[in-house]
Amino acid sequence: VQERERQRIAQDMHDSATQLLVGAMLELKSAQKRLGVAELARAEASLEKVGRVLHQAEKEIKRVIHDLRPPSLDALGLAPALRRYIERYAEFSQIDCTLSVLGQERRLPARLEIGCYRLVQEALQNVSAHAETDSARVILAFAPQMLKVTVLDEGCGFDMAAESRPGQESLGLLGMRERAESMGGQLTIHSRLGQGTRVELLVPLEREGAS
Repeated sequence: VQERERQRIAQDMHDSATQLLVGAMLELKSAQKRLGVAELARAEASLEKVGRVLHQAEKEIKRVIHDLRPPSLDALGLAPALRRYIERYAEFSQIDCTLSVLGQERRLPARLEIGCYRLVQEALQNVSAHAETDSARVILAFAPQMLKVTVLDEGCGFDMAAESRPGQESLGLLGMRERAESMGGQLTIHSRLGQGTRVELLVPLEREGAS
């Protein structure tokens, strides 16, 4: 799981901040050439564009750092942290995503909060990458000895039989299963072509206290 997490972070940085910074460097080189031939107005426009690109890169870097360990997770707990993440996710992905909390919301041990948070992240990333839908839903259901985390979409779904063949399961699904096992939980995935996907995580809480 840790190695896949590093790969995901590296890919995220490459797809966002790195590309923005490369664009900024190209604009700087262009501006330098224009300054050399006294094209001051065009050089000034290029430098203004560089400023905008660098500002966007700064936002992307802050987003990735925030997702590594969101301050709201430590300060407020799983549900508030997911609310904030889902707001940002909806903005970036253009997918209408909602969070519902059932039962008595409470703090969990840190390893469970970060594990559930990461699993929801991975499930929603799969939604935006593969589901071809404009809506998704996350449900946290607290019970005295169990937490159920559900991520639903009504997108294109996939062929469960094909995914279950040896060596065919995607890295995203495999990563979620490994994360569930690391928490002592059970992950169930239901999907049918044209009928969306349902990801359910059951995490036992009977021997866990607040962190």
